[in-house]
Formats: sequence, structure tokens, C-alpha cells
Amino acid sequence: MRYAVDVLDESRARVAELTGMVTARLRERINAPAVLTVELLAGPSWEHVRPGVSFLRLRDGFGGVRGTFRVIEVSTARVRERASLTVIARHVLGDTADELYAGASDFFNRTPGELLAAVLAHSSFGEGTAEPSMEIPYVRFEYEPVLTCLTRICSLSGGELELDETVVAISIRNRIGRDAGGVFRYGTNLVSARRAVSTGNLANRVYGVGGGDPPMDISGATGSGGLPYVED
Repeated sequence: MRYAVDVLDESRARVAELTGMVTARLRERINAPAVLTVELLAGPSWEHVRPGVSFLRLRDGFGGVRGTFRVIEVSTARVRERASLTVIARHVLGDTADELYAGASDFFNRTPGELLAAVLAHSSFGEGTAEPSMEIPYVRFEYEPVLTCLTRICSLSGGELELDETVVAISIRNRIGRDAGGVFRYGTNLVSARRAVSTGNLANRVYGVGGGDPPMDISGATGSGGLPYVED
């Protein structure tokens, strides 16, 4: 499938189409803003690409919009006679990383929808749908990025963040996408596989079980927020 990349100005109006593209790479992760990296040769579209101001819009061959990305970094290089520009753009969902939950709040026995509304009250994004319906026993938000609060709700509910760019609203879905029935088989349509482990979201939990007189039980400890464990 062929893709095209438009350049948008600060009002998100189309001003040009990127020409002379050499490579384009889209990196997507669940509950994290996607990153689009484009390398292109010198051309007239360069003048419209400005970090922090311009946007890139990825379109597929059928004219459908696959996402809008804010330009966050631009670098130029020259190899012999060739001048090239590398543009790194972050999906606009990442703007929530620059917004602050301005307060310190404890929430007990709230649904993901209620927590979503509380967090987005500190954001420029609207509130969409929250499909997970269980109650979360306890969570605290305290002067931290809105995106951090949103990903914490997802980690506690098992949900996935979705941004509807048409209405500029953030939702929490049970699962984004669908099962297309495709199968990857090594040696057939899978050339290689590599596993990477990020320790950034790991946490240690300590459960109190037995021992002592009376037996140790932290289920009601204030440090655990009423949960049957304490967490760092």
C-alpha cells in the first residue's frame, strides 16, 4: 500500500505534501504515542516543517487519514552531494504528556470512566468512552502529566487508549483493532524475531502472609491504600 505525508500548519491546515521521501518509519505501542520518522531529500516542502509548530498527517493510498503527528525534532545532514532532512513527529495523543494534572487526589472504588473524566478535566482533550466497567479500589493522581494518569488507569483496568481525532476525544477501549485472522510463521512470512524488555513500568509488590502473633496482615494498612499489598 502506498502512503503520503502532508504538512500541516499550526492551525492544522494542509500547506504541502512531503516530496523526495527516502524512508518513513512508524513506531506504535499500546498506550503510548506513536512516533513517525521521515527522511527526505532537499525540496520545497522543507520550508513548511518547523518543530513545535508544524504537523504531519499520514494518509493511506485510499485517502484515509492514519494519524496526525506533531513535529518535535528536525535535523539536516549532507552526504557528499546529497542534502537530507530527518523529521521526527509524535502522535498528537502525546500532547497529554505536556499537560499537568494540577492537584493531589485520592480516588476509591471508581470506574475507569469516572477516573477518565477526572483526569481529562485537566486536559484540552475531550472525554470519550470508557469500555472497562470494573471498580478500581484505589488510585492517586498528584501533580503529574495527564498522559501518566491515563496510562495508570489503563494499567489498572487492562484498557487501551484511543484518540478520536475527529472530535478530539480520548477513550479507553477494552481492545483496539480486530483479529484479521493472519498468522506469522517463521521461514514463511516471518524472517526474524527479536524480543525487547522494558523495565520502565515494572513495580515491586509485597504481600503480607502469615508469620508473627497475630499473623501479619496488611490488607487494611494505610500505606497500602486498603489493598492487600504495598507497592513501590
